[in-house]
Amino acid sequence: MKHGEQSLCFIIITTGLKIKINKIEGKAKLSQNHSIQRQELVINQLEQIPTTDKQQIASLMKVNLRK
Repeated sequence: MKHGEQSLCFIIITTGLKIKINKIEGKAKLSQNHSIQRQELVINQLEQIPTTDKQQIASLMKVNLRK
């Protein structure tokens, strides 16, 4: 600080906030912005993973691909 300059001090106080959420919106994209070939590749790869959620995503992508 140069001679004659004043310094400003700020005190930051953090307080807790409570926010009520009334609505949540989401959108399932399922790779529809990719080429059909790439979507099919992703579907095939997902089907190779033996977990229910991956199988469900693959099924949803197949339905989306037929539209």
